[in-house]
Amino acid sequence: MPVPVEIVVASWNVHSGVDGWGRRFDVAATCRSIDADVIVLQETWCPDRGHGLAAQVGETLGYQVEEATMARALMLPTPPDPGLGWGPLPVGPAKYGPRIERLSRGSKPDETSSARSAGASSGVERGTVGLAVLSRLKVEGVETWDLGRRNGGRSTRRCAIAVQVAKCEPGSAEPRRMLVVGMHLSHLRQGSIVQLSRLRSLLASRHHLGVPTVLAGDMNMPGLPLSLLLPGWKPGVRGRTWPAWRPLAQSDHILLGGVSESEGSGSGAVIQVQGSDHLPVRARLSLP
Repeated sequence: MPVPVEIVVASWNVHSGVDGWGRRFDVAATCRSIDADVIVLQETWCPDRGHGLAAQVGETLGYQVEEATMARALMLPTPPDPGLGWGPLPVGPAKYGPRIERLSRGSKPDETSSARSAGASSGVERGTVGLAVLSRLKVEGVETWDLGRRNGGRSTRRCAIAVQVAKCEPGSAEPRRMLVVGMHLSHLRQGSIVQLSRLRSLLASRHHLGVPTVLAGDMNMPGLPLSLLLPGWKPGVRGRTWPAWRPLAQSDHILLGGVSESEGSGSGAVIQVQGSDHLPVRARLSLP
């Protein structure tokens, strides 16, 4: 009888690697402490000039990185005298840190007038925010699935990155395979119902439901509506993740299909760390 293979999956919305005041924190150090075989990062930052956040984490920790751009963005500078706490009160557009760009009439997603004008300001970086799946297991296949684009003053691409990974235990002739689908959905009122409908169709059309599959990411909704929209998927982690300094709800999830949690305590957990406005989630899984 085959011995089960253990794989650790994690997910974290990193808020572009800065807090609400725009102060940077060490994403790689936290990812090292999470110690996952596969980790899904949302809101990764990639400046137009320089190295992207996901690539930096991958190079530092030895992960293969698969990344998709979701939107053009600005990184606004930290004020000279940042206040206490994670950031200023969330009233109106962001004043510091990452800000998704609004489209002017007739412009393309990468040619926003506000980006051009702000880009000339002192200390403002231009770049993109995205979604990344990092794996230290063998990657056998990658697909990026389009889940739609939300407009209405902004242009944010919603997508999922499906990565098939394989792990072979010593003494085993055949590797065990698992599909990890990383995502960052809109809020319920902004189209996540449609996005999840597309996701279900994509999963079914590619026959991935016959392969052990994990859905992981910031899904911007708590567990109850998620379980209604994705029936049959088992939660791998239960616990509040947002806002990180005083969690009120779970918006970050790891959902299991054809794979189970490893036995023992702590197989699925919310990780208590500082930096982002979201807490990471981590699940230790067992492949039959």
